Amino acid sequence: MVETTIIPSPEIKKDPVKRNAGKLIPPVKDNKKDDLREVLGSISAGLGVINERLDGFDGRLGKIEDGGANDFKKEAKPEDIAYGTETRKGIDPKISKLVDEMLGIDFGVEVKPLGDRPGFRLTIIVPHRLSDHVVDKRPVRDPETGKYKTDKAENVIFEDYIPEDRRSKILSSSESYDSVRSHCDKVRGYIVGYFQKISKPLPEFKIK
Repeated sequence: MVETTIIPSPEIKKDPVKRNAGKLIPPVKDNKKDDLREVLGSISAGLGVINERLDGFDGRLGKIEDGGANDFKKEAKPEDIAYGTETRKGIDPKISKLVDEMLGIDFGVEVKPLGDRPGFRLTIIVPHRLSDHVVDKRPVRDPETGKYKTDKAENVIFEDYIPEDRRSKILSSSESYDSVRSHCDKVRGYIVGYFQKISKPLPEFKIK
């Protein structure tokens, strides 16, 4: 007689349903994933806005560079032009012309000899409209006595003013006009960057 061995079929496991006092427990929602999706969505939207603004900056920078100093001349104030002209009296006309071409007629120029050695200090004076210098305070001096003015309580009187934005470079007597042009070019690089900043600043970006 042949013995027959019965092999039990494998048990199919079913996901157990948790019960608590006869009540079904709903699955736990993963809030962390939802929060992460929300943060990533906010970042993506913010980057889209920044990229759009940067595209606008490229066009504005191209406009400034293509126009050269002419863009700055259009916005020059009469009082700045008058002051710039006054500072240039007696300096080399070629230096004055270089400043006009690269920066504008409202930029002041000073050329002062060093005295102790051959060479001179070249200073470009940036007009207030293109300077990042902020309003400051200084004591008021009496032009007749040279002393500081005071009020009835003997307190020194202060006034608001904007410090001059002076960009200087020492050049030796052997250097050519190319060195003057190089200094003007560095000042111009600052002007272009600052002009972009005040014309169209980057938006503030915060993650919600």
